[in-house]
Amino acid sequence: MNTIATIFVVDKEPQVCQAASAIASSLHLQVRRYSSAEEFLRDRRPNDAGCVLIAFGLPGMNGRKLQQTLIELRDARPAIMLGNEMEVGTIVDAMRDGAVTVFEKPCDATNLTQAVRQALEIDRTRRRRRARRDDIESRISRLTTSERAVMKMMFDGVANKAVAARLGVSLRTVENRRAQVFQKTSCRTLAELVRCCMEAEQLGCIVFPNCEQDSPAAH
Repeated sequence: MNTIATIFVVDKEPQVCQAASAIASSLHLQVRRYSSAEEFLRDRRPNDAGCVLIAFGLPGMNGRKLQQTLIELRDARPAIMLGNEMEVGTIVDAMRDGAVTVFEKPCDATNLTQAVRQALEIDRTRRRRRARRDDIESRISRLTTSERAVMKMMFDGVANKAVAARLGVSLRTVENRRAQVFQKTSCRTLAELVRCCMEAEQLGCIVFPNCEQDSPAAH
């Protein structure tokens, strides 16, 4: 994975490549150039930080199809779309599918630079969010089903004795599972655990799947 942000240019026109190279130089970025969507997809590096400049008019697969393909591949790098005499519907569809912006060629250098800056900030935010989600999911995934059931009741503010009664286990079992919840999630306090669960839900993690209860005989 390349940690230095890169402008990936998918455009056969040398003027666009030159403009991207100038921006990359001014912002201390790298630049990679591709003359077709197919070439870009063969060399696709979704884990590399950066953004993608995509021309609508490409040989073979067009830019709009490439944008849709990247969405299907869950490639989260922000896209800036470029074209000549585009129809309004094309621009609207590209924006609805998450393009940072759409430029008509020739692009104004200042506006294009600002768009690249915006795209890179979006990329950084997405990567931080994904890293945070992966971290929380990793910690929560260490919990057993029974430990998650206890964590759910902790989150709901249920007292230990009530948890034991609902699950049909001993109070000591509940206390042991609470200790495992704190240890495996790296949370030191109940407040920290609640914040962690709330953040996980906001990030789209499955925190509380259907948890099976223990039988009354399990202590």
